Amino acid sequence: MFRPLRRNLIILVIAIALVTSLAANQLAASDLITPDELITLIETDSPPAILDVRTPAEYAEGHVPGAVNIHFREISNRLDEVAALDQQKIVVYCERGIRASIAETTLEAAGYEVLQLEGDIVGWRSSGLPIE
Repeated sequence: MFRPLRRNLIILVIAIALVTSLAANQLAASDLITPDELITLIETDSPPAILDVRTPAEYAEGHVPGAVNIHFREISNRLDEVAALDQQKIVVYCERGIRASIAETTLEAAGYEVLQLEGDIVGWRSSGLPIE
């Protein structure tokens, strides 16, 4: 008697997880900027602020031109430095996306418009774009 109920419950949980994941991906997709779009903005007279939220060691190994390094765990304590960048629009990236998503949440709560670099630094490198 309990096995069909347990199986149905497991199926329901999996279905809810899939729907939630798809909805989250749809929301995240609207907050992305492609590497090509970012390089175009970098080459203008008013580029966005770019935050590399990886560790200082990762940043030193190579980063998007003009990016400022503030580790994602330090963002909330260093909002004065973000404000000093004097940009309302900020692009964040890390290696693969998790740390950038956390930084994005923190910055949006502080009132900034935030875009995440699609593919993060991995995508930037694979696009063959310049690295500082």
